[in-house]
Amino acid sequence: MKILHGTWIPQAEAAFIQPGQFCLWVETSEKRARRRQAGQSHPHQVPKAALATLLETELGIKPQTHRQLGDDIAPRHFLLPTAAKEPLPSLELSRYLEQDLPEAFDYQFWDIDCYTVPAERVLSLLNDLHFIALYNLAEVQLGVDLLFWYHYTQALKQVIQRDQYIPAMRYRALSVPPKKSRSKTQSKTTSAKTASGRTRKSKASTAVAKTSAKTSAKTSSFEIYPAWDLIGERYETDLKAYVDYMPLACAAGFSIPSKKSEFHDRESLLRHFSECFLTE
Repeated sequence: MKILHGTWIPQAEAAFIQPGQFCLWVETSEKRARRRQAGQSHPHQVPKAALATLLETELGIKPQTHRQLGDDIAPRHFLLPTAAKEPLPSLELSRYLEQDLPEAFDYQFWDIDCYTVPAERVLSLLNDLHFIALYNLAEVQLGVDLLFWYHYTQALKQVIQRDQYIPAMRYRALSVPPKKSRSKTQSKTTSAKTASGRTRKSKASTAVAKTSAKTSAKTSSFEIYPAWDLIGERYETDLKAYVDYMPLACAAGFSIPSKKSEFHDRESLLRHFSECFLTE
């Protein structure tokens, strides 16, 4: 049996507007031999080459134009429950393995090969996978994380179809370098050499220069980015409800593993996905 998993993972970039990707991976009952290398590779994952074949032949996922399906498969890092130096199987897979899960465990990052899905294709992909699993068209089952995202995207689609969104702007404050002041000696010398008639002109020029400097400082002290905002009571109500519904596995994926064993904030993760989904 193969268990389909997936979640939204924000990209760790220095840019002010951070993108994200929906990452799909497959858990199987077959255990892979552990490689002798740095990093913790998940032993029950379907690796890159086999994953590309499975997605294309069994699930009917087609690659993007002028690309191979394997080009969109890359490792991601998931914070998963771990015991005896092994990641615990998901609840769905544990039913087929017929093994008892330990009562005590820790959390550890595991490397997993994931198919990265652009935000604009998430809705159609989840619809197709849900249909395949529901009617047993392939030997696959949706994990609780992927099932959550299917239901949330259905609710979000209703909000967008009702045009409950508006154009918006994002404000970013920038650090302005401190101004260099002239020395007192230079100021006195300039004043001494200035005649009475030229002083008025100099003062006017100085005022214009100061105004120009202030305007320049103001224009360079912030940036404005175009964006979209979801509005309306329905979106906020659905968001709060789905924050409570979200399984912890949905908040466990990272593009770069953090030093601390901590998960994404669920509400922030849902808002980030919703905004990226709407923008695309």
